[in-house]
This record gives sequence, structure tokens and C-alpha cells, in this order.
Amino acid sequence: MVVSIPISFPSALKFLFAIQNPAHFINYRNVAERLLADGHQVVFHLEKMGKSWVNLTDKPLADLSLKYPDSFSYTDIVRTSGVTRKVLYTKREIVNYGGYLKKENPISTAEFPKNRAEGKIPPKARRLLRFRIISKALFSRFGWYVMDLLEKIFRPDRDVTTMLARQKPDMVIASPYIFPHSEQIEYIKASNRMNIPTVVGVASWDNLTTKGLFQVEPNMVMVWNQAQVKELEQIHKIDPAKVITTGAPSLDIWFDMEPDLDSGQFRKSCGLAGSGPFITYLCSSKSITRTEDVFIENLSARLKARLGEASPSILVRPHPENMDIWRGRRIEGAIVYPASYDEYYSREAKKVFFHSLYHCSCVVGLNTTAIIESAIVGKPIVSISDESFADTHTQSAHFNHLLCAGFMVMADGLDEAVDRIAEAVDGSDDRSEQRSRFVEDFVRPMGIERSSSAIMAGSLVAAASGESPESIRAAASMGEFS
Repeated sequence: MVVSIPISFPSALKFLFAIQNPAHFINYRNVAERLLADGHQVVFHLEKMGKSWVNLTDKPLADLSLKYPDSFSYTDIVRTSGVTRKVLYTKREIVNYGGYLKKENPISTAEFPKNRAEGKIPPKARRLLRFRIISKALFSRFGWYVMDLLEKIFRPDRDVTTMLARQKPDMVIASPYIFPHSEQIEYIKASNRMNIPTVVGVASWDNLTTKGLFQVEPNMVMVWNQAQVKELEQIHKIDPAKVITTGAPSLDIWFDMEPDLDSGQFRKSCGLAGSGPFITYLCSSKSITRTEDVFIENLSARLKARLGEASPSILVRPHPENMDIWRGRRIEGAIVYPASYDEYYSREAKKVFFHSLYHCSCVVGLNTTAIIESAIVGKPIVSISDESFADTHTQSAHFNHLLCAGFMVMADGLDEAVDRIAEAVDGSDDRSEQRSRFVEDFVRPMGIERSSSAIMAGSLVAAASGESPESIRAAASMGEFS
């Protein structure tokens, strides 16, 4: 049976996005622009209007509102309050924590995200959970049933319902949705009660295995790839029939970038001395390791000791969430670039990052999305295992998507890393085929030449127009959205 969808859609739909902060807005900016260009209205509600660690303001949103003054707007998210909030938010954080304790298909078996989830539970409830008889009862089959029933008993927040009635959106999209203390859950819950179509967009590759559980199901979920479809089914109990695969909208930018600086020009711009080869070290967030500066210092010393004058320079790209460790820090043989992130999410800043990847001999990193971006750019990648941060690196579920794909070298310690880096500097790259296959499967499974943003935008319009997930999947696979 061939399933198809109508070619024409209503000319003016209203989409309401409930998202965490401007950083997540950037994930969907291309999607929003495509909707706006087609004559639809788009509204963004943000839980946090800024994040100090990236000097991030509302400028990207303000720019879009200037471009589309009559059809794009943004504001603070409607915040729930009162006893209902206290009860439900305690229950929701207990459920998120309980997801790590499941014997079958836990969110993750790593200790770090489990301990972080426990820390999000209000202190009084957390103390009660330390009594074995209470925790055993809560996380029994009956306990899970009671917590699910509690969610259903409480009506959606009145302020959220009033706002939706006033805004009259044709669809509500929430992302990343399952983060701790998320206000977005009330948006989906209220919209479901009001028969407004609902979608959750899984924003990143690690969301489904490092955060919480789905506690109110939307009508539809949009993910990057089939690996996430499987995680939704096994961990979050979401029927695959409700899931649309779009690829990664947030990574579209890397597929159309071209260098506008040669190697010498770039080296001069970032202060790299000489003309010899350099490697780019991609720092991870401080939740992965807080002392990455020490790790890089040790790597630089090993490179110098083993390779002498042939040792490559290291361009260290700091993670914006962990800039403090670089204040006044100096490492021989390395340069930290950029030194600050004034416009972290601008295209110009992304272009600087692109040149950091494009002109290096290889990239080195632990556990960061930048590894995936490096694969798109086509660079050899070396990661280094170390017991001191294994729990947030090799033992994390999301990193194993990369590890199992076989497109990067996993060095066992610094000495092996030096050998693998030396090979890459000499021009060795025997994993390009695996790298290309990974990008095709994980980042753009609907076609390497097809924009994930276009696929998601088209899928949202189709869903808001009443099309079923089955027909949307069929249309997307036949190239309807481009």
C-alpha cells in the first residue's frame, strides 16, 4: 500500500514552540525560518532568556522578529505555580530519577546522570527516598502506576490553558522537553486536553539517555535517526508509530560551509606560530570533566616528549560552559582559541569553528557534539579513554553511538593517543568510509543531500494539517519535504 499526503496545505498555520533557552532556539532557527517563509506564524516561549556561560542574549530571536515582524514573536514561558506545581514537580523528578533504577532498559547505567537526577529531587523527598521501604514501594509496578495516575488526576495549569486559548496555535512543539524541572510538560499536557496537535522535538543526540523520562506523551515525536527511535521505544515506552525521523536540524549548517581563509590566513588569525601541522582539541562540558586543562597539558607534554620538534601545535577550542579553567591558563605548545564567545551562535562564530576543523590534521576530544560536527567536515578523530572520567565518557550511553560506529580512533591512554595523532599528522586516515556512513545514518538518514530543517518543517506542517505519522513518514521518504 502506498501512503501519500496532499501536496497543498493551509496557507497560514500558527506554531507555538516551548523551548528551554535561546541555545535551543538556534537548533530550530532554520525550521522556524522555513515555516515563516511559507507564510506561517511562529511563536517561541522560552524557559530561560539567557545563559551567562555563552554570553547568550535574545539577539538571534530579536533578529528574526525584525525580519518577520508580523509573523514571528517570542516571550517568556508561562510558569506554573502553587501546590500543584510543588506536588507534580516533585513527582516528576522522582520519576526521572527512577528511570535510572529500572532493571530493564534504564535511562543509563552510568553513575553521573543518575546522581544528577537524584540531586534534582526536592531535599525532603530525597531524604524520604533513602528509606529502602519507601523507595522500593515507589519504584514497584504499583508505585509507577500511582505516579502515572497522579499525573492524570491533576488538571493542566490554568495559566497555561488560558494562554493557549488566547493564542489559538494550530500546533504546540516542545523541546528538549524531558529536561529536569521542565515547564514544557504543562504545554503538552494542556494542549492534549484541548485537542491541539502536539510534537516533541528531540534536540540532541544525548537527550534520551542523559535526562529524564517522558511523563506526558505528545501526539508525535521527531528525532534524528533510527537509534533514537529505538531509545524512545525501549527506554521511554513511546510507540515507534508516533515517531518521525528528520535528521539533525541543528547540524545542517555544517553541510554547506566552505573555507574562506587558507591555512596561513587562519593560523595568523588565531595566533598559531609557524607553519607546521596542528591538531584541534575539542573540549567537553564540565559535566564530562572539570579538569580538562590538566588532561590537555599532559597530552601536550607527551607529544613533545615522543615527537620532539615534529610535535604538532594544539589549538584548544574551549567549551563555553567551562571557560573559567582557561582564565590566565597557559600550556606550552597549545593556544586557546577563541578566548571568549561573544557571539557564540552567530554564523560568523560557526565559521571560525569550521576553519578550526578544516585546517587541522585531526581533531581530538572526549565526549562532545563537536565530534559529530568534525565527522561532517570530514576530519580524522581521536578520542582517549581514561578511567578518571570513564563514567561520563566511554560508559555513557550516547557516546557509545559514536564508539560503535567505528569512525574514530579510541586510544587507550595518552601514549597510544600520541601514536594515533602522529599517524593522522602524517596523513593516515583509514576510517573515512565509516565516518561517511555514520554521518549518513546518524545525522542525515533521510538523504545526505536533504536538509533536516526542511524535512522537520514540512513534517510539522503536515502534522498540523491533520496528517498521520504514517503518511508523514511516507511523504518524507519520497522526498516530499525539501
